[in-house]
Amino acid sequence: KVHIYNAETKIIERTVEDEIPIAESERDQLTERATRWVADLAGVRLTGTVHIRVNVPGAGVSIDDRPAGMTDSKGALQVQLGAGDHSVEITAKGYAPYQQDISIIANHEATQEVYLQPEGASPELGTPSDGSSSSLSWLGWSLVGLGVAGAAVGVTSAILISGLDGDQPFDRYRSMVPKGKDACTEADAGETYGLTGAELGDVKSTCSSASTYELLFWVGLAVGVVSTAAGIYILLTDDDDGSDADETALTVTPVFSSQRALLNASLSF
Repeated sequence: KVHIYNAETKIIERTVEDEIPIAESERDQLTERATRWVADLAGVRLTGTVHIRVNVPGAGVSIDDRPAGMTDSKGALQVQLGAGDHSVEITAKGYAPYQQDISIIANHEATQEVYLQPEGASPELGTPSDGSSSSLSWLGWSLVGLGVAGAAVGVTSAILISGLDGDQPFDRYRSMVPKGKDACTEADAGETYGLTGAELGDVKSTCSSASTYELLFWVGLAVGVVSTAAGIYILLTDDDDGSDADETALTVTPVFSSQRALLNASLSF
C-alpha cells in the first residue's frame, strides 16, 4: 500500500493498493508500476491505447464488463484505456465469445488480434494454422540424422576391419589354412598350422574383433539406409494436413546376415 498523508490534518487522503508479482520485479517494470501509483495518488489518469483487430466486422467489444464499441468494416477498433490490467470480451452473432486479460502501459500502444471461432467449430478449424501443428518434417529430419549416424558407424567399422589385414600372425595363419576353409573357424577348432599357442591366441583375438566390427558394419549400413530412405520419403510426402496418411504407406525391412545385407521395400496405396 502507498498513501498520501496530509501532515496538517493528520489524515491519509489517498491510498493505492497493489500486488507486485515476482515475475515483474525488473527495474523497468517497477518503474512503470511506480509511475502509475504516483499518478493515482495525484488524481491523474494515465492512459494507453489498444488496437483491437477481429476477423469479424461488427463484433461487439466489452472492456471490464462495459461496452466499448463495435469493430468497423475491417474488424478494427481503437480504445483508450487507463493504465493497468483490463478484461476484454468480444462477441459476434454465430461465433463463440472470446475473453482475454490485457495489460495497458501508460503512454504506450498495444495491438490485440483476435480470431473468433464459428459456433460448434473445433479449435483446429477455428484457429488459423501456423503451418507447423501437424507437420511430420521433424520426424523426417530425425530419421535422416539417424541414418547419417548409422552410416558413420558402418564406415568406421569397415575402416577397422581393413586395419586388421595388417596383423602378421593372422595373415601368416590365413596363408597356411587350406583353400576352402575359414581361418577363424580353424583357429577356434584349435588347428595351429605351425603357430605357437601365443600366436594362435592372437589369431583368435583378431577373429573376434573382426566378427564384432563386421556385425557393426552391417547393422550401421542397415540403419543408415533404412532411416535415410524413410526420412526422405516423409520429407517428400509430408503435406502438413495428413490427408493422405491413410492412403499410402512405405514399409522398408532390413534383412542382413554375416554374408549379405538386403532391403525389402514395399509401397501400399
